[in-house]
Parts: sequence; structure tokens; C-alpha cells
Amino acid sequence: MNKQIRLSMVALDWARKKDPAMSLGHASIKAKMMMSDILSSHCHITDHIFNVNSTITSPDDFAEKVAEDIMSSRPNLVAFGAFVWNEAHTQRILQKLERHPQRSNTRILIGGPQVSYAPKGTLESYYPTADYFIRGYAEEAMSNTAESMVTGSSLHQIAGLHIAQTPDTGLQAKLSLEHAPSPFANNTGQPIIDLK
Repeated sequence: MNKQIRLSMVALDWARKKDPAMSLGHASIKAKMMMSDILSSHCHITDHIFNVNSTITSPDDFAEKVAEDIMSSRPNLVAFGAFVWNEAHTQRILQKLERHPQRSNTRILIGGPQVSYAPKGTLESYYPTADYFIRGYAEEAMSNTAESMVTGSSLHQIAGLHIAQTPDTGLQAKLSLEHAPSPFANNTGQPIIDLK
């Protein structure tokens, strides 16, 4: 029997005034997930988008604010994109989440270049509180991970997904661009990215 899950997608972007509110990578992953019949009926996605180059508080206060915002949606899964420009913030937020009272009911997934280019066997040393990692293109792997959480099926066969405390194969998730959904025109009739 399928269960309902809550997914928090976290974007810690280095944004400029001319940039859209949501990054292309974040929107592409979300577009793929929105195409899934299973996820459209059993997964509530909350976007948590923050601009790391406009923080007006201390880094620790920023991390606390983001962690509280994430946990306010009571997620089963929190997904981060780790980039060089948000690495320090990501690490602080992960520390805050680890100490949060609701953490025991929440799984952490990290993807992005910081994960994709990490040497095989090193991910847990970089992100000791994470439960899952995606190397490579996350569209398929993220959607398949969420679907497996809904259906209760095994996560072990998802291409590009590394489960913490299991052997790390270092394999990358692939993406067929010909079949990738557009974040500009999706099945809802509304674009995920608004360029206005």
C-alpha cells in the first residue's frame, strides 16, 4: 500500500536580481517528479529557496532560519543540492537539522557537484549526517527515490543513488535529455520557472 510523503527540496543559490526565483536544476528535478503519477498523488513537495549571497544575518543564524523553515513542513525527506558556493551553509544547516527534535523521522539526501565529484568511498566523511547521496543527474534518481519511499520498494537498485553505510560504487545517474521534462512547460500547464 502506498503511503503519503512530504519532500522538502532545498536550494541554497547564489542568485542575482536578474535570475529567476528557482534555479534550472531545481526546476528540472521538480518537473520530472511532477510527471510521476505516483508522486503527483502521494508526495507533497515544498520548495525552500534561499539566496546565500544576500544573507543579512550571521551564518549560524541563517542556518537556524533555514533549518526551522525546512522542519516546519514536517518532511520525510529533505533534498539538498551541494555546490561550492553553498558548502559552508549546507554543512551548518545539516548540523542544525541533526539536532532538531523531528530529525529521527526525516531522511537527508544530498546531490549536486560536491557529491558527484567526490571520490568513491568519501561521501559519509564529507556529510556524516546524510542518509542518501545522488551522483550525476538527479532527475531520474530523485524521482525514483521518492517513488520508492511511497511504495516501500527497495532503494538499492536506483542508478546513481548511494545509501549511507553501504558500499559506495561511485556510479553516476544518467539523464536522457530527449526525454527530460521541461521546467518551462510541464503537465500542469503552468511553468515551474517563471522568467518574469
